[in-house]
Amino acid sequence: CQAYTLNMMDSYGDGWNGARWTWMEDSTNTYADTGTLTSGDSGTAPLCGGGCYTLMVGYGTFPNEVSWTIIEDDTGAEEASGGAGESATVCSAVRPSPLPTTSPPTTAPPTSPPTATASPTTSSPTTVSPTTASPTLSPVPTVSLQPTQLPSWPVPMSVDVSNFAELNSSI
Repeated sequence: CQAYTLNMMDSYGDGWNGARWTWMEDSTNTYADTGTLTSGDSGTAPLCGGGCYTLMVGYGTFPNEVSWTIIEDDTGAEEASGGAGESATVCSAVRPSPLPTTSPPTTAPPTSPPTATASPTTSSPTTVSPTTASPTLSPVPTVSLQPTQLPSWPVPMSVDVSNFAELNSSI
């Protein structure tokens, strides 16, 4: 998971006085974690998420004392900040999976043209049939770029019919 740190601050120094934070996974709308700053002027909480997550912070008794920041642990970059009653969505970059490896297509070894060999004899001539090589298939399909020929007869643009029998006979 992508690791973040939630920094919670209280300007008076007595905790968030009932204000709570919630870390929600956006794709499933499920709560991944929740918490508060119970006492003091600051505290931290680990946040874990791959994809997009939204941090929502409630009001509590003294909302003007509440502030927060979300820091990405790998880079130290501040991803979002706010106060009581505010929310922010943080999306971690999708890490690409390794590219699949492919081997080049295998091709059949070249074949020599068919040959006929006759052995010299003194009695009667012998007929030898030539051997034929099996055809090889191309590993890459071929595509014809020739246009498809349309019918040459005139095709009516519209047909006026008043019932099904007329429609059926016009087709």
